[in-house]
Amino acid sequence: MTAGEFLNGNDREAIEDALAQAREVSGFTFNVSFDRVIEDPRTRAVALHAATQDPDNTVLIAVDPVGRSLEIVTGAATQRTLQDSECKFAAATMVTSFRNGDLPGGLVQGIGQLAESARSLRVLHARDVAEL
Repeated sequence: MTAGEFLNGNDREAIEDALAQAREVSGFTFNVSFDRVIEDPRTRAVALHAATQDPDNTVLIAVDPVGRSLEIVTGAATQRTLQDSECKFAAATMVTSFRNGDLPGGLVQGIGQLAESARSLRVLHARDVAEL
């Protein structure tokens, strides 16, 4: 199954833009996988995540529109700032949009939520080493 079965060119572009912005906001890589899953969706998503270029710093959103599954897999580094509860909230947002027939909109919203949640907060009260 390819994304083309469910997305048009504008949809793909909107998702690509959301992925690029997510990286800029959070410093992490975000990937979306469209895959028809025959086996356990979580097992498949974990395997896809492990095969990414930098799994520790990657968030994978695995979607099977036919099988109606959604999995979010985070890497070791992303787990430090992106909590399970935040992933569940983003998943709920995506699923709501998916149920309303808006696959691309749900992905764009979910990617944005995950990126904002994964953003590391700047420390404003720390002194510069040169000041010490």
